[in-house]
Amino acid sequence: MQHAIAPFDPTAAFFMAQESRPAYLEDIDFAGLPPVLRMLLVKDGTVTTAICAYFLEEVSTRQIGQQVVQLVAADRWLDLPAGAEVLRRQVMLQSAVDERLFVFAESLIAVERLPANMQQALAAKNSNLGRILREDRSETLREGLWFGRERIDELPEPVARLCDGDFMSRSYRVVTGAAPMMIVTERFPMRSFENQPRLLRG
Repeated sequence: MQHAIAPFDPTAAFFMAQESRPAYLEDIDFAGLPPVLRMLLVKDGTVTTAICAYFLEEVSTRQIGQQVVQLVAADRWLDLPAGAEVLRRQVMLQSAVDERLFVFAESLIAVERLPANMQQALAAKNSNLGRILREDRSETLREGLWFGRERIDELPEPVARLCDGDFMSRSYRVVTGAAPMMIVTERFPMRSFENQPRLLRG
């Protein structure tokens, strides 16, 4: 008797805590996603370069929020207690051609665990977190946490103006040495990727 072969699922090896995903994340059919979204979901590295290569467009970073906040509860994945101060950062990745929204990203950063040069780089307006990590050249590890479909009714005005709140979301943490340095949540607007891009320039 021939046994059925289970479909290959690359997310199983990438996301270590899918069973602990937040309740607001819905199931998503990975195989049914547009190929570019499947690639971005399991991308181990900066998504900015991958988006630039796919769309053949420059991607700009727009910072829409950055403030120091206190954790209201202990964060298992950042290994920080309740009350610990973290930098909450919100940015948009957009087409430099027509301002099309590619990513709405939010990071929680344990600032005290960052090298001084990275702290200075983050203070710059519209700095790109992925580029900062790459240029720092320190050894870091990205660990996928969870993913799913996320529907958000209330968004920052610059984001709401460019999308309908329907996202494919993924969260991962960046670890340096033995300590987690940050948790990054990247939200990809489904509409931006379901609609096929303009014909690529030949």
